[in-house]
Amino acid sequence: MYLHKRHYVGNKYREEAKLVRIIVPKDQEGVFFPTKNIKDERVSEIVEEIGYWRKANAIHNWFVQNVQKGKDDCRAYSVSTDDLRKLLSVVTGFYPPQNWSMAMSIMGQCIQKARLQR
Repeated sequence: MYLHKRHYVGNKYREEAKLVRIIVPKDQEGVFFPTKNIKDERVSEIVEEIGYWRKANAIHNWFVQNVQKGKDDCRAYSVSTDDLRKLLSVVTGFYPPQNWSMAMSIMGQCIQKARLQR
């Protein structure tokens, strides 16, 4: 399960001088990422991965029950900072205190990123 943060850019409505520009990135081997078909003026948002859970069925189920209204349909759903705080509360309430630091570290990073990048 992935947690993404969407940053609205709205280049369609910006003046030419204020467009958010695409900088051609390189991979680890120094090869340029193919961006020739990306038009600066058509970029509407940037998506950033701020969280990822693997083999965490209980966390997955929490999102299904509390965010997705019981529908496990592999769609994208909006998750608020408050939702992340509620999940953190559940996780720290369920696990023994010796495991809290790991849970708080993971969830705290996601909450912090979500808050800072509004």
